[in-house]
Amino acid sequence: MTEADLHAALDTGRWADPRPGVVPAFFDGFASAAQVAAPLCEELGLVGWFYPPTEFLDCPPAQQRGFAAEHDLGVLDEDLAGDAPLAMTWDALADLATRHVVCGHSATHASSVSVRTAADVERQVHRPLARLTEVVGRRPAGWAWLGGTPFDPAAPGDAAVAAAGVRLWTSNAAVERLA
Repeated sequence: MTEADLHAALDTGRWADPRPGVVPAFFDGFASAAQVAAPLCEELGLVGWFYPPTEFLDCPPAQQRGFAAEHDLGVLDEDLAGDAPLAMTWDALADLATRHVVCGHSATHASSVSVRTAADVERQVHRPLARLTEVVGRRPAGWAWLGGTPFDPAAPGDAAVAAAGVRLWTSNAAVERLA
């Protein structure tokens, strides 16, 4: 389902397509999401939702394994031993955005609970949203934190995401619209 499909379903409470709505989500900005998952989605007629941590995409290939290990990106041991790039490129993300949905996922794969200060909010929310907007040409459709936490308006990072105009929130249990 596209961002527009999701908003239409949320507005009307109905899903017009005879097939069930699905939001295939690909977290963490791995190159395999662009090289394998996106083409498979396209082959199946699906729109993928991609959530890259922006500092991972900025990381030089030689440093990506260290970044992944330090920031809980769930890389397999055999992937840690290789030397192929782990992260997708910014060009690959821009290309994905022409056919798929791009969402925010912090700078470093942070959790909501770890974002407390103004400096944290700047690094983990504002800079990633600005960079994603610059690269894909529009504000990211949605947001998700490490751990898939539900939206909490009292959490500084969550409040900053909502104030920035991001309209959809992805948690472990749902995709919901922010007011």
